[in-house]
Amino acid sequence: MIQLDINGVSKQYEAKRFALQDISLSLKPGIIGLVGPNGAGKTTLLTMLAALNRPTRGTVTWNGINIYKQPKVLRAVLGFVPQGVGYYPQLSAREFLRYFGELKGVRGKLLDERVEYALEMVHLTADAKRRLKSFSGGMIQRVGIAQALLNDPQLLILDEPTVGLDPAERIHFREVIAALQGERLVILSTHIITDVEATASDLVLLQEGKVCWQGSVSALLEAAAGTTWEMQLSPEEFERFRLEHQVSSAIRFGDAMAVRVVAQERPHAQAQVTTASLEEAYLAITTLQKAGVKAV
Repeated sequence: MIQLDINGVSKQYEAKRFALQDISLSLKPGIIGLVGPNGAGKTTLLTMLAALNRPTRGTVTWNGINIYKQPKVLRAVLGFVPQGVGYYPQLSAREFLRYFGELKGVRGKLLDERVEYALEMVHLTADAKRRLKSFSGGMIQRVGIAQALLNDPQLLILDEPTVGLDPAERIHFREVIAALQGERLVILSTHIITDVEATASDLVLLQEGKVCWQGSVSALLEAAAGTTWEMQLSPEEFERFRLEHQVSSAIRFGDAMAVRVVAQERPHAQAQVTTASLEEAYLAITTLQKAGVKAV
């Protein structure tokens, strides 16, 4: 059984300032995309799920065990990639991973196998002997992902893991995450919706410390049906239009602009409803929440 239950969790820093308010989720094996803008409370929530931070109120249980009362039970099966991966610049990638593997309790032949597996998964086998001080930021991020895989975690938590990765590395990262599906729970936090579009089985949208939506990718697209519009405007008209509407894309060709906009009602006489992308669906749902409208 693999199940992570978050029950009424809140984190309060000041008398009237909450980073999180009354978060309740029941998460089972799969890839969960935790999506929200910077400042939504994603990192605060993830550090609490990793038992690195305690809620002001509420509980978190892993397979029915309170992770704050018995954190060792969780940490034995946890892989965690924080924002800003720390590292020892004088160590090689392989030495660094062996060090972390031993900290996680992996020993002997199994450690050798897990280190080589992790290096291969993040495409660093050819650079395994290089010192980390010679690595680019994207390569360091891949080392951080590799260390999280060393103990074959049942719970893998990734906080903005694609920061610093170039487009090719970002695509490979998504392939790595997709390959990890099975009897494990992967929580992938990001503010970039395309990071979860092809991999997540479910999405949790955070906004201002609260869950504003939860469900499958297809359900989010269905909930946002009828909220995305497309039209052509002159550049001059577009400059006025964009100040009053949630534009999702604008492409200029010749003397016209091809514009897509997220809106609850027809935003312009020429606007025609169109199929929303996942990013536009996310914008639509969060805009609804801000306006006080309950999403379907």
